[in-house]
Parts: sequence; structure tokens; C-alpha cells
Amino acid sequence: MIEDSIYNILSVALFANYFTHFYKPIQPAREALVHYLSYFFIITKVLSCSKCLSFILSLIVFLDIRAALLAGFLGYIIQFLIDYISEWYE
Repeated sequence: MIEDSIYNILSVALFANYFTHFYKPIQPAREALVHYLSYFFIITKVLSCSKCLSFILSLIVFLDIRAALLAGFLGYIIQFLIDYISEWYE
């Protein structure tokens, strides 16, 4: 029952990419949190991976596995496109 609009799912995937890689002011705090929680492998993996954060965050927000899968896939596509474009510019 994917009643959530694609706009909401895409916004979760974009937020996850923004949080894990591109928002520079929050990166030192995120890296300190990842270092502090390094004993919990799953938490550090989720906070470091945009696909994982998209999936978990959308699963918490929408409570729908299909919306979570779509958000994780969109997070992967967004990260792939950003990596491809940044490699092309170098």
C-alpha cells in the first residue's frame, strides 16, 4: 500500500544523501557520532551509507516496506549519479 507520493519518498532519499555526504556543517558532528558509536557496527553503517539511511528512515517514516525499498533504490541512483558526474568533472 504505497499511498505515499513519490515526492515524499524522493525527499527522504535526497535528505539521506544530503546528510551523509553533502551538507558540510553537519559532517564533523556526524563523523564524531559515527566514531563514538563505532562499537555498534549497524548504526555506523547506516549513518555512513546514503542507501541504508534512505531505507531505514523511510521505513520509520512511512511504515511501508515498498516505500522503503523505493527510497533505498532512489538513494542508490542519486549517489551513483553524483559519483558519476563528479568523476566526469575531474
